[in-house]
Amino acid sequence: MLHVFLLAGGAAIGLSVIAWLLSLLFKDASIADVFWGPYFIIIAGALYVGLPNHTRLQLIDLVLVSIWGLRLAWHIGYRKIGAEEDWRYAENRKKWGNSFAVRSYFQNFFFQALLALVISASTLVIAYNLSYAIVKVGSLNGTHLLHIFAVGLWIIGFLFESIGDWQLSRWIKTKKKKGAIMTTGLWRYTRHPNYFGEVTQWWALWILCLGGTYSLFAILSPLLITYLILFVSGVPMLEKKYMKNSKFKAYAKRTSIFIPMQPKGGK
Repeated sequence: MLHVFLLAGGAAIGLSVIAWLLSLLFKDASIADVFWGPYFIIIAGALYVGLPNHTRLQLIDLVLVSIWGLRLAWHIGYRKIGAEEDWRYAENRKKWGNSFAVRSYFQNFFFQALLALVISASTLVIAYNLSYAIVKVGSLNGTHLLHIFAVGLWIIGFLFESIGDWQLSRWIKTKKKKGAIMTTGLWRYTRHPNYFGEVTQWWALWILCLGGTYSLFAILSPLLITYLILFVSGVPMLEKKYMKNSKFKAYAKRTSIFIPMQPKGGK
């Protein structure tokens, strides 16, 4: 397992250096956000190309991770076109002074690469189990059924995340009143459809690796993502940001915070 971890880690750290150098070139450390998705792609890709053997399951994992990572990179990158450095990074730039370049690498890019490596636990486990028993296409029994279920669940999560992001972006461009709240589409059933979709996809990727050596260890991946989104940097930050808005308070009373449900009162 060590050789798999070192190969994936080397690829992630290599990308972190490239991203960091670009941030220095463009004087914008917030491009770290754009590279979040690509870390997972480079990890899965390096394992697929760098190991002597690979399985169909590993290819499925690479495809799913790549679709997710590319969409996320495009979604974040498109919003950055013509935009200034995110205020969080700009604030640290002022606060850290001459040490910003070095601190920025370790706190923004290197840490991000390590976090991506941990969250890629399912990908690492799939790559390690090169002798993973794959049931032939056409057979609907054994582990193959589990793989079909995992891919189906991943698709549901991907649709929630991508459609939720698209609906919100379109709504922001057309909203006319200050303080208005998005309450239509998928946002009618959950206050955070994109985060729900994100978490669902990572649980699906973990299910994809079940049955192999270290697969139970890989549960760290979806658990960490779920914890970060529900209790650290995702849902709590947005909820706190809008809780002073009376329209959001009314919306929150009738709409599920995370898992899609029928709104209370049917409104």
